[in-house]
Parts: sequence; C-alpha cells; structure tokens
Amino acid sequence: MPYVEVLAPQVPNQRKAALARSVTDGLMSAFGVTADTVTLYFLNIAPDDYAHAGTFGAQAAGQRILLKVHASAAARPSAAPPPSR
Repeated sequence: MPYVEVLAPQVPNQRKAALARSVTDGLMSAFGVTADTVTLYFLNIAPDDYAHAGTFGAQAAGQRILLKVHASAAARPSAAPPPSR
C-alpha cells in the first residue's frame, strides 16, 4: 500500500487533483499496484516552515516541494518471491 506525503505550499484543488492522478499513475506503473492502494497526503508548508542551504524561509531561493513515498514489496501483488538456493 504505497502512500505519498506531499509537503508543498498551498495550491488550488485542481492542481492537487492533477498531481494525485500523475503520482498514482506513476506508482501503478513502477510498483504494479492498483489505484485503490495509493494514498496521497497533502501537507501545506509556509515559507517560514523550512530552510534550504542554510537560508531560512522566504529568503531561500524559491520554495521547495517534497514528496516522500512509502511503499513495501508486500504491497506489490506482482512482486516475485526471492530466488531459492
């Protein structure tokens, strides 16, 4: 059961929906899972919620977006068993 944490600035729901579809499609392709096993969590961050390259918040060059993917081989129905010796 892959799940994804999206840490990003607040964006309109249409953009979140487009990202959800793209990420879901990518995970289905990469891990061989079905859409009903993929979950995304959108966590809003403000400019003062992070630092980059030693620079805090709004002074940092552009706001970053972080995707954390959590998945296991057990969630992958097409995962082959390990070879026997």
